[in-house]
Amino acid sequence: QTDRDTQVGSMAGPDAKVDDGGGLASSDSCRDAGADASRCGTCDAGECMGVREMSVVDVSAGGAHTCAVLGNGEVRCWGSNHRGQLGNGVELTREDQRDGPRELLPVTVSIENEPLADVQEVSVGLNLACVVRKDGSALCWGYNHAGQLGIGSSVDSSVPLRVQSGRGALLDVHQISAGWSHTCARQGMGADVGAALCWGLNQDGQVGSGDMRSANLPVTVRNSDDSAPLPPVKQIAAGRKFSCALSEEGTVWCWGAGEYARLGHGSTTRSILPVQVQDGTMPLRSVTQIAVGDYHACGLDERGEVWCWGRGGSGQLGQNESSDSTVALQVMEGASALSGVKQVSAGESHTCALLRDSRVVCWGGNGEKQLGNEERVASSDPVLVQLDGGALEHVQKVSCGKKHTCALREDGKVFCWGLNTYGQLGDGTNVTRAAPRLVQLQ
Repeated sequence: QTDRDTQVGSMAGPDAKVDDGGGLASSDSCRDAGADASRCGTCDAGECMGVREMSVVDVSAGGAHTCAVLGNGEVRCWGSNHRGQLGNGVELTREDQRDGPRELLPVTVSIENEPLADVQEVSVGLNLACVVRKDGSALCWGYNHAGQLGIGSSVDSSVPLRVQSGRGALLDVHQISAGWSHTCARQGMGADVGAALCWGLNQDGQVGSGDMRSANLPVTVRNSDDSAPLPPVKQIAAGRKFSCALSEEGTVWCWGAGEYARLGHGSTTRSILPVQVQDGTMPLRSVTQIAVGDYHACGLDERGEVWCWGRGGSGQLGQNESSDSTVALQVMEGASALSGVKQVSAGESHTCALLRDSRVVCWGGNGEKQLGNEERVASSDPVLVQLDGGALEHVQKVSCGKKHTCALREDGKVFCWGLNTYGQLGDGTNVTRAAPRLVQLQ
């Protein structure tokens, strides 16, 4: 979905390196060892002695499948595969698509019969997935009825294909976000900011091109009055029928469907061009990260506080009242604002936040146990994700799928919980779980 999730690659901090025994160790001594320190295996006298291959460095949860990037740059996916969204080259028949084939354990994403390699970021949408490689190229696979793979056609693919630009492969990509039926990316202008591009289904203006024509190749997102491209963005996120972008100045702009107030601009009106998210009567400012779900979105500000807008019927906005909001509202924890947040992710009807102390809290819908607190009751108040009688700790990234959630720990292990009908938790079963389960990466 996607984080859908909106998700900006691995959230690994400078100290999140794994030693040979699976414990934590400082990565400073291996920072100049010629490898990404977060992917380094064992340190010996300041030298990186190899990559910890089965350690995960990024994870993304989608509609009913999940994908992870390993320390060696390969990708594993698990869960629903009825549109080839696991990327393992399985050719599907019409009967397969009706019955919903699945993989209960991770499978290797492959290209030309070899594991897809050199990946640094993954984003999973409803029935598709996309990655960014170290060379700046982007590849997508899965469902493609509206051109959301960006390959110049509407043919599904069960293997990764390079996103095209109309002049060859799209290059210089720094971040990608797969949504329900469209995809967005940040390209060029340096590692921190870039041009906003989108492609795929555009019936609600979610591509941001100023019209409602779907696009099977990337198009430039226009600015609010359609006079020029949208100014450089720090992050872009694709959700369900809408998209949002974070500007260099820390403001948030959204475009697409307006139902449930998901654009946050003070009304439920659709917009085919970006509109600014409001905090009451003023623009929401000082935002450092955004997360886009199905019908709601959230922004994390520089103080470590979270603001959400859109659909709120399940408590996913973090308010005592479970109602929609046309403007950004501050997520509350009891009578006070939720604080100390490092990263936020949004699903269909729930939201999760990674705290600075490396624990995770979630709030909103819990009908499929996606809050991870060992219960099945919705909560508008953030609740701690539980593991073995205590809080899930040492987390470096959280990712909300449609009705499941995954967390990447600092030791490179992935835990998932919630709906598991298609094996999207990766624990080898299809049993829905109320608490985190270790993904069985073998």
